[in-house]
Amino acid sequence: LGTSGTTASKVPAAVYTAGVLSGKTVTAIASGAAHNLALCSDGNLAAWGANYTGRLGDNTSSDSSTVPVWVTRTGVLAGKTITAISAGGGHSFALCADGALAAWGYNSNGELGNNTATNSYAPGWIDRSGVLAGKTLVAIAASNAGALARCADGSLVAWGDNANGQLGDGTTRDSGVPVVVNASELRGTERFVNGVAGSTATHCMALMTSPPPPTVTSLAATGILDTGATLNGSVNANGSTTDVSFEYGLTSTYGATVAASPSPVDGAATTVASATLTGLPPGATYHYRIIANSLGGTVRGADMTFTTSTFASLSGLELGGGVLTPAFSSVNSSYGAVVSSGTNSITVTASAAAATATVTINGVAVVSGTVSDPINLAEGDNVITIDITAADGINRQTYSVTVTRLPQAFTFNSATVAAVTVRDLLATGNTMTFALNFYPPPGTNLTVVNNTGLGMIRGTFDNLAQGQKVNLTYAGVTFPFVANYFGGTGNDLVLQWANTRLLAWGHSYLGNSNTAQSSVPVDVVISGVLAGKAVTAAAMGLRGATTNTASWAMATPQTVRCRYW
Repeated sequence: LGTSGTTASKVPAAVYTAGVLSGKTVTAIASGAAHNLALCSDGNLAAWGANYTGRLGDNTSSDSSTVPVWVTRTGVLAGKTITAISAGGGHSFALCADGALAAWGYNSNGELGNNTATNSYAPGWIDRSGVLAGKTLVAIAASNAGALARCADGSLVAWGDNANGQLGDGTTRDSGVPVVVNASELRGTERFVNGVAGSTATHCMALMTSPPPPTVTSLAATGILDTGATLNGSVNANGSTTDVSFEYGLTSTYGATVAASPSPVDGAATTVASATLTGLPPGATYHYRIIANSLGGTVRGADMTFTTSTFASLSGLELGGGVLTPAFSSVNSSYGAVVSSGTNSITVTASAAAATATVTINGVAVVSGTVSDPINLAEGDNVITIDITAADGINRQTYSVTVTRLPQAFTFNSATVAAVTVRDLLATGNTMTFALNFYPPPGTNLTVVNNTGLGMIRGTFDNLAQGQKVNLTYAGVTFPFVANYFGGTGNDLVLQWANTRLLAWGHSYLGNSNTAQSSVPVDVVISGVLAGKAVTAAAMGLRGATTNTASWAMATPQTVRCRYW
């Protein structure tokens, strides 16, 4: 009884408080088969009674049958906040605020849930690697030779002696680690809300209930800008852990979901949740509603709408040269255009969606909807920045146009560097000249235009057709190439090394005007349908080969290995 003596008492008697409990306030107690626990308001835990299996947790096996002693806090419980305690037949438990569960004492039937059968004289953690992985424990009840614990998700787990099926898992096998209590008797949204087991009991009991669903209200959006807004709503979890989110979209079918903050929420108080959206198009109307999901079910708020402002956005964008790519749209803020090598400047006409907004182009203020002063263009990429500022001086939007001025001459300084890199090139209406500044090794391909857009190059340069012969000269040597608008990655303009001479050897069908095999390379006859063609690639088959050709001829040799012709 912890009364400093060993005399039985037929009436309540005061526990001895002149020792470790002196000046302490006890906030919870638990009674086992032959020992007791007392949790103090300062987080210390006292125990007294029998201790030959370590059930007092003071790191000894000495009984303390007359006065309380401290449960050791120098091990796993150091720095932990204990929220619940329970005492069993010969073992004890302490549940911490973070969901961790410590156990100590008798363990021959796996009472401690640590996957051993070894008694423990000081607290140690139960096994969390199995069914408890990712779960949070919220309640503990010790039995005669085991334990029953409730998780935050409404499930029950048990471990220890199971000779009478007290673990509730449908077997009579003991378990040294937690197993899930069978929940097949639960109906609909029912969850376990309480589990009980006694210190000398060989059975367990549990209460079940259907938790109430959360209640939600969609609230008006705030912070509405040209490209963003903050969605708002309120939620009452009604006692269950509740995840909160918003669904939104351009129609009432929504299509997109964003997590709310805070989420999850608990308790029975109404909480305001929100989520901030960015990257939205100006002047667009969006539908949204709040969603709350808990053990009680999923609840959706009423449909609400908001419209992004047009105070700091463009309604139109035009260039004085080239073609804007992609075509202007309120959802795009980045564009490109290509102009010829002879275009030294370009103008921009930017129209603000709101009459009160101000427009600047490359930092120079212009009147909305009017043509800007000419902007000088250097060879290569020229970035033009258009800034729109609302009358409040807060809402701003930036648009950019990268104008690529084609070079006077497409110059090749190496075989690995493209002469020009541009997005979505419109070649029609432009011409080109070439300059070769290095000696290209045989087989070299030169990238004229590295097209970074998703589509093919549109049209062809006025003076360069698909398959046209191109002679490039360096150091007095002429190197023939052939133009391919579908080379490189499939949408680049490439000058391919060209040749009209092929060699073949091996089995017959070598394309050398006879059917004899040859153990040395022999000329493939370029005549008939190949007459006047430039062979740029060869492929072999079992009894023949194919070539890619262009309608011109060259004389510089190039070896192409074939197996059969």
